[in-house]
Amino acid sequence: MATTEPDHGAAGFSMECTECHDVNTIGWSVPGFHSAFPLTGNHDGSACVECHTSMPYDNISSECNSCHTDDFLATTEPDHNASGYSMACTDCHDPNTIGWNIPGFHSMFHLTGVHDVADCNACHTSADYTQISSECASCHIDDFNNTTDPNHADQGFSTECTLCHSLDPGWTPAGFTDHDGQCFPIYSGNHQGEWNTCIDCHTTPNNYTLFSCIDCHEHDDPNDLADEHDEVNGYVYQSTACYNCHPDGSE
Repeated sequence: MATTEPDHGAAGFSMECTECHDVNTIGWSVPGFHSAFPLTGNHDGSACVECHTSMPYDNISSECNSCHTDDFLATTEPDHNASGYSMACTDCHDPNTIGWNIPGFHSMFHLTGVHDVADCNACHTSADYTQISSECASCHIDDFNNTTDPNHADQGFSTECTLCHSLDPGWTPAGFTDHDGQCFPIYSGNHQGEWNTCIDCHTTPNNYTLFSCIDCHEHDDPNDLADEHDEVNGYVYQSTACYNCHPDGSE
């Protein structure tokens, strides 16, 4: 027989071609017989003899470590063996993709933006890589306590950094840094320089989605503002009403 990869005759394959090959496709594709281990991603295109080193071809394990023990033992970042990792590579790795990328096991905390790091030990400081919290404060409590503009600790900010900060591409802009573009102009226009800290307007601790327009400077006298709006139908002395009519801070 002319077919040598694999050597059908030596391997004792059946001469009933359809047991392995799909005659409905162009070429001699082999969609079915390798169902024990799909030849996709990293395993797509491998020569049969790379794994099937002896006859018969069905006498081979589908366990990862039957081929990848050396890779397992040689990997030091992180050290799979010392950390007690499973030798079932698919617990962490996806063989259906090209390369040994790790899309699944780190789903509790996506490694993007500022957390797109190559050094696992930057966060995983112990041998047991599962013993780590996904809470921001578990790594960033010093950053939280040392931040003074605004003072996160004194002003009762949440230690859940992602409520304000974007991980991609970095810690800036925070959700409120682009205040002029996203919310209300405080770094330009009439309100530039008219405030000192976030709590001048965000007077509700731990909830910076709320704001007040009527607790500061000339807006804190309801009678004066009522006089100024005596020709405005439906005028209400209320912060949300102020914002609805003056979203850019102009009169």
